[in-house]
Amino acid sequence: MKVRVHVRERDQTDIDEDNDVEELQKRISELQRELLKVSADLSIREIVLRKMQFSQALSDKLFDEPLPLSDITVKNGSSSVPGEERRKFEALVQEQSSLSNTILRKHERVEELQKELDNVRKQNFELKKKNRGLMEIITQHRKRLETAMDDVKSSPACLGLKEELENTVARMNIAKCTLQALIVGSGVNWAQDSELAETVFLCGESLNL
Repeated sequence: MKVRVHVRERDQTDIDEDNDVEELQKRISELQRELLKVSADLSIREIVLRKMQFSQALSDKLFDEPLPLSDITVKNGSSSVPGEERRKFEALVQEQSSLSNTILRKHERVEELQKELDNVRKQNFELKKKNRGLMEIITQHRKRLETAMDDVKSSPACLGLKEELENTVARMNIAKCTLQALIVGSGVNWAQDSELAETVFLCGESLNL
């Protein structure tokens, strides 16, 4: 009769433990789904790995190592895990919860940094777009200026003015050569006269457009 009572109590304990484990596994699954959304660096991945190891250790403890009947403590007609084992379970769960909170905080920080990075990228894109627009405007103005200069250079008025200037320069060069020849051929010692010497030297330089 006592054996049946122990067996019945053990069955009830298994049901209670299964319910607790199921709730814990649901919570773990929820945390894992949340953690899958984190785009984290190596340090966060290491935390996730530790979290999974603790979860596996907890699952192994609950499912793979059933306690013998002699290790069950009976209190008020219901069985429970000994205090030391329960404390180990609670420590594992508490550390897992702490790791999960750490990961969530890091995830929030990653999201903040990602938003800042997105804003910087957006500003950089807008700046590049604006610079491209300005460069296009400058290029268009340069082309217009070059076209206008080509038009001016090839216009009849400009060509006529250029020809007139060339003729004037040619006449001035002839006059300079004539003056230089007159001074040198005059027999005057122009080398002793600084003004005449300067005039002779200047007349020897040709004018160019």
